[in-house]
Amino acid sequence: MRPRGRRPAGSDTRGDILLAARRTFAERGYDATSLRGVARTAGVDPALVHHYFTSKSDLFFHAVIGDIEADSEERIRPAEIIEGIITGPAEFMAHRWTVAFLGIWDRPGASDRLLSMLGAVAAGDEVRAQVVQFLQGEVFAPIAAAVSPDRRETRAQLAASHVMGIIIARYVARLPVLAAMPAEEVARLTAPNLQHYLTGDLGSER
Repeated sequence: MRPRGRRPAGSDTRGDILLAARRTFAERGYDATSLRGVARTAGVDPALVHHYFTSKSDLFFHAVIGDIEADSEERIRPAEIIEGIITGPAEFMAHRWTVAFLGIWDRPGASDRLLSMLGAVAAGDEVRAQVVQFLQGEVFAPIAAAVSPDRRETRAQLAASHVMGIIIARYVARLPVLAAMPAEEVARLTAPNLQHYLTGDLGSER
């Protein structure tokens, strides 16, 4: 066990925070974990966690899903990506969502880590509940809430199934036409269906 208490930033501080985050998320789940709690487990000042990670979703993504491009200024920041998706005309939200998600998967080195995460979820690994809480709370629900006129939970889950279907077909099954198609073209062809889930008439509930 690492001794508790505050210590100055060092070359491995970011790695220590990531290790503490993985442990804390595993023990408490996504919803019950706080940045302050991760800092306590890592034995660092909470300000250091905020220095390396802009939000809980940012920390979770890099600790549990995959620490992709850790030293890059273009590092994946989930909260900023979601903000970009929900900002702009509602009728083009599905297109923005598709392009943004495919852009994450198409980054160098990203697909292998993300595929490992999908494998853990599919296998019923303990990470499943954490990933589901993260995606539901930080991705699907905020997008649906920003645009959906009614039945937001239903719309969010229908939209999630659509997006995940594209991901599986393009990156897991690697269907040749879809795998070779530019992200913008995938978005152009598939966004209308996704947009319907977000804003279209779903009919009456039964």
